[in-house]
Amino acid sequence: KLSAEKKSGSILHNFQSALPNGNRHQMKQDPCILDCVYQPQKQIYYVLDLMCWGGYSIYDSATDFRHFWVHSKLSEVPIHSVNSENKFKFAPVPRFSADTAGLRKAYGGGSSSAHNFQMDGLLFIHKKTHYHFGLSPLCLVWKDAKTSRFFVDSSDGKTVPPKQSCTLYCQPDGKVMSLEGQVVGTLTQQVVAQAKIRLDCLHKFTVDRVSISQNSGIEVVEGLSYAGPGSKARVLPDSWSKIVFQSQARRGRTPSILEIAKRCAVAGAIYGDAQTTAIARNQHERDVNEAKTKSMGMET
Repeated sequence: KLSAEKKSGSILHNFQSALPNGNRHQMKQDPCILDCVYQPQKQIYYVLDLMCWGGYSIYDSATDFRHFWVHSKLSEVPIHSVNSENKFKFAPVPRFSADTAGLRKAYGGGSSSAHNFQMDGLLFIHKKTHYHFGLSPLCLVWKDAKTSRFFVDSSDGKTVPPKQSCTLYCQPDGKVMSLEGQVVGTLTQQVVAQAKIRLDCLHKFTVDRVSISQNSGIEVVEGLSYAGPGSKARVLPDSWSKIVFQSQARRGRTPSILEIAKRCAVAGAIYGDAQTTAIARNQHERDVNEAKTKSMGMET
């Protein structure tokens, strides 16, 4: 059987699949490892990346080669229909060159009908990078209000909470840190004692805003407040870039798709190639990120 693991490592689905070593008739075949997003409405696994096929590892291969294998290898197996030997369909997500024409196609006017599923932003990946676990500046996400219901974080995609929230790691010494190790704030012993905060684990916080310090010129958090223990489903804190992005999004200061297109055009003129692939992401990456074999990195 094939196993689909959540981001936390627990099992989302165990099922028969036409993928290598995915059903009882293929038990002697070498396995495959895919990075996917599950869409429950259509019961489809959308394939973002391929890291291993038939026991052959390509983690260290360039992005454009891995994406070539996604299309070529998936075309070799009957995974486009559902039957007793293949419970879920698998399909590659649309991919486009990160130039003006490619971005226009990927964006599709911000319409869900452009790709036959509801989008959740665009994922930019450097063509020559290896497969990265965790955060990487070579794998970035961009969103706006047209391409994502959750452009600004909310529980239902409609009601924006009065304050920005985030999940951070509290060190034993009281320092509050993001995924990158950025120190966002510090909990005093008095706050720890009063709120009975358990250190060395994840906790929720609210943020007033992220601003630029006049003294240092770097981004700093204003109004960091403790909001309670973190969700047991979370295994990692939020990234600093996500916190900054959300603060900018709440104030309408994120770059537009036109600004990104101009930057890609300039990069293409300088280097002859924007060296980036834009992927239209399925909205359910947020709702069912537990279907992913790893996080592709929100806002970095």
